[in-house]
Amino acid sequence: MNPSNEGQLDLEQALAPNPPPTDPRAQGASNSLAVRQNLSNELRRTINNSVHLNVAFACFAIIKVVVSLGVLLFTETECDKPINKWLIFMILHDGLYATCQLLLAKQILRTNYGSAAENDADNMQDDPQNNGDMTVFSLSDQAERRNKVVSALAEICRVYYVVLFIYGQILYYQDGSNCPQVAESANTLVLIYICLAYCYIGIPIIIIILACLCMPVLIFIAILLSRRAQVPAKSEFISKLPVVKYHKDLPGSHDCSICINEYVENDDIIQLKCSPMHHFHSECLKKWLIINGLCPICRAKLDPEARE
Repeated sequence: MNPSNEGQLDLEQALAPNPPPTDPRAQGASNSLAVRQNLSNELRRTINNSVHLNVAFACFAIIKVVVSLGVLLFTETECDKPINKWLIFMILHDGLYATCQLLLAKQILRTNYGSAAENDADNMQDDPQNNGDMTVFSLSDQAERRNKVVSALAEICRVYYVVLFIYGQILYYQDGSNCPQVAESANTLVLIYICLAYCYIGIPIIIIILACLCMPVLIFIAILLSRRAQVPAKSEFISKLPVVKYHKDLPGSHDCSICINEYVENDDIIQLKCSPMHHFHSECLKKWLIINGLCPICRAKLDPEARE
């Protein structure tokens, strides 16, 4: 071979891109890095959503403060019931609640963002059971537990709100009052805040009650749909299925997907036409087809003459 051609080949080999590593350990490390990166990105998105939710709650509380101040400053609030004082205490609660939500958002960012997000992603990978716990609400709970000041403020807000809710109902529903005529705006605002409190407390209860009431209907519909989906194969079709002996060179898995037991040499098995890798114990598949005429793996229809 010409020396110049050899030099050209060596140069092309040097400039060619390196093939991907074939070492299983290198591939495993690459896959592990990709998993950690995906978990980290997912955690960052969850953190952002949680912070946005906390900020939205704080903005809503600030809007309530502005509305209450407007009613107190620009409308008549004096009547035979101290609804003006109740609105002042509600303003204090809303201000405290907005502060608590903003502190929660700050704590979430400080605790979970940056390098902490990478650590949480590693912990999520090491403990898969925690993957479903990383929600916008659980992040707020974690931030609240990690900061004693935020935890104390949140607990004070809850107790404070319950007391205001009970006392507000006593004020509004008390008979013989001239507040609806003298302080109409303030009285209406008290009613709106009471209705909001009922929504906060009542909506989760209503959802639970509706779920309990609808559960039997949903179960019945699921059973009905499952029965319609399970069309058995005809006995003539089942009896004509070819039975072969298992051998170790058989493609696909080396266990029956129906009974989850490994094959033994010379076991009677049936290979389906949908794929040569879809094979099962002969007796297992026949029992399956008596109930359901679909392939247990790909759900392909096996008996073309079976009626739905």
